Amino acid sequence: MESRAYNVLDGMGEAMLALARRHSTPQQWAAWLKVPLQGACREGDIDMVSTLLKAGAASSGERERDGETPLHAAAAGGSLDVVMALLREGRARRDVNKVTRSLLHTPLHCAALHGHADIALALLRAGADVDLPDTHGWTPLMCASSNGSTELVSNLLLNGASPKTKDNWGCRPLHRAVPAGNLGAIRLLLKAGASPNSRRRPDDMSAVDLAVERGTTDVLLEILAARPHVDALDDRGVSALGIAARKGHAKALDVLIDAGADVDEANQEMDTPLHLACMHLQPACVRTLLRHNADEVFRNEDLAFPDDVVGHAVAGDKRDEEVVEWIYEMLARAPADRVWRRRGWLAMLRARRHRESEAEQIVHPQQSKEEQGEGGNAREAQNNSQPGDGVMGVVCAPPSVSRRKLSIGAGEGTTDRDYSAVRVHPSLRRFHWNVTTMIDTADELVFRKIVTYL
Repeated sequence: MESRAYNVLDGMGEAMLALARRHSTPQQWAAWLKVPLQGACREGDIDMVSTLLKAGAASSGERERDGETPLHAAAAGGSLDVVMALLREGRARRDVNKVTRSLLHTPLHCAALHGHADIALALLRAGADVDLPDTHGWTPLMCASSNGSTELVSNLLLNGASPKTKDNWGCRPLHRAVPAGNLGAIRLLLKAGASPNSRRRPDDMSAVDLAVERGTTDVLLEILAARPHVDALDDRGVSALGIAARKGHAKALDVLIDAGADVDEANQEMDTPLHLACMHLQPACVRTLLRHNADEVFRNEDLAFPDDVVGHAVAGDKRDEEVVEWIYEMLARAPADRVWRRRGWLAMLRARRHRESEAEQIVHPQQSKEEQGEGGNAREAQNNSQPGDGVMGVVCAPPSVSRRKLSIGAGEGTTDRDYSAVRVHPSLRRFHWNVTTMIDTADELVFRKIVTYL
């Protein structure tokens, strides 16, 4: 209906302008020109703005729609020349802190929401209130933090904006900057005194939780540099580690654990991050948690182990059975993998010593015979061994290994054992031979994989 009315007036612009000039008062004339002035300000047309201002258009005062002034329109439009033209005109300075009716936005809010750092600085120099909140409690700094403008955040902070103000939901500027992934703004806010431990309402999520939920490792590292509490819980009792496990962010798990997060921190239902990763079928997270020695036999409040809840949070039609089997396999292999991570280096060192001993016998065969002494060669010593000396009478210790004691254990139940002539089962000898052969054949690829795994 409105567009049809506008079409009726096509071609009558000059006649209407002549009528308005002949029959309007100066106040009516200024108000009439204010409509095109508002549009020119929003579109950044500096030539039209300059012409309308010279013709007597009112540069200040609100329009009937939402109380928006030409300065609001210019700040949102992004033309610094238009903003400066309005401010030089003089009367627009009275609108620098005027708010709209619906959202209570000032021109500074408009500039911050659209990321116009130069316009925001001009408005601040003209006397704009840097911490005036809108109807949602958002300050210009919150608007700037959410749109990713580092320069704008810097300008506001340098002009006294507070990084600790809260909106109606308890969010601070840092809570707005983290979801936006604005590293520069996050760094500036933390340097200005923003707390990395502050929590928003109603979910009690901190900046660390928000960074983990977003899955951005660089943002998480920036926040962790401020030394926040990494084990704090949200309103559901879930830690940042639990959020990462549920969302499938394995890199975030590594970063958090390296920062000191408890790998077995349980939520209100006593579900550990490993439970959550299994529930949501996140195999990369399961592998990462197990690599950091997560407890695969931890029971939740329903007395369920992690392998009892695999895939429980995933709908049946979305379950990938291959992923399910992979997770079951990792959980079943966890004890053996843990032992290998703790003790595997002993097997590697033992194999290396055996190889050095064999090389010594090849290079200096006569010297090796002399080392055998009056007791005869190694084969005779083995044949003369007593049946009770070991299992199957197999000697694994190389001849050149002197009698010594090795401390076995990681602090719990550490014992000293004599490894000068250990006799083991043939299955263990086969494992010993495999490791020795692997190193003797210089299989660099396999060796690198084992070192990486350790």
